[in-house]
Amino acid sequence: MSILISMKRGVIVLIVLLILIGSANAAYFEKDECTNDGAASFYFRVDQGEKVDVENLKITAISPAGKTLDVTKLGIWDAYGEISYIGIGSLFKSKEVTFNEKGNYAIEIEYVSWISDTEFRSKRKTGEISCPGLIFSCTLLNATVNKCSSKDGKFEAEIILKGLIPSDLPNAKIINLTDGITYNFEADKMYQDIYGSYKRIASLPSNYKITNIGEDKYLIEAEFANNTIRSLDIAFTQSIHYGYYLDIKRCYGANPLPLSSLKYCEILTTPKEEVAKPVETKEPAVVPAKNDYVPTIILSVSIILAAIIVVLFRNKDK
Repeated sequence: MSILISMKRGVIVLIVLLILIGSANAAYFEKDECTNDGAASFYFRVDQGEKVDVENLKITAISPAGKTLDVTKLGIWDAYGEISYIGIGSLFKSKEVTFNEKGNYAIEIEYVSWISDTEFRSKRKTGEISCPGLIFSCTLLNATVNKCSSKDGKFEAEIILKGLIPSDLPNAKIINLTDGITYNFEADKMYQDIYGSYKRIASLPSNYKITNIGEDKYLIEAEFANNTIRSLDIAFTQSIHYGYYLDIKRCYGANPLPLSSLKYCEILTTPKEEVAKPVETKEPAVVPAKNDYVPTIILSVSIILAAIIVVLFRNKDK
């Protein structure tokens, strides 16, 4: 009986050893981290007897909501080529705004393990990453001044600000229209801005108004009495505070979208209305009515006078 028990124990130990040996010869997956900018990173390592070409790995992620994502091309490995030594591996770093949901992502890595130069096996390794959910990413930001104009002391500008509300998570601090964004107005004369400064180049005027006119578009309106705005420059600040613990992120230098925008404004004026001059009306000259007998009468009188003069001269000569 004791011999039989010993044999059973030996078989169990052998099975356990085989399992351990089998697992030791397989590549394995290590989670690293998942951050609130929607990026995740993890290691893929190999053990003894494995040869894996990193460039041929396929990575699939299944989100907490069940959405399947092929993230193979949504990131980079820190080392390419063949990995074949114990403990040697490569770190995969995904792009931001990829792992956006809060919860656990199932990760599946498909790879080819070369046993020899001519023999290989297709294998699959799974793991899991817990993500906090997207709160903020520099790649979501975009600042553009579409147009601006100054007319008779009134200023208007249409701007685009993307990334202001990057997260639907409760209690997450978001970037709003004045927090994390700077405004610089260039005016002809000094004016008072929202910080109480009197400058020719300053921030939003104290009487400003910003209205959302559709999605990421906003209309800035302000009164500048006897003043003209020449240009408007908007920009996201160098350090942006966000998240539950007011994390700080510097977005300049790595963001593909414009984080600032300068626009020279159109200067408009209202044309002065010309006073209509009254039209002078001349009364037509009174033309005396024509009398057809006047010339005849004059001629007759002239003949009579001539005859009288002739008679008088003749009588004188006698």
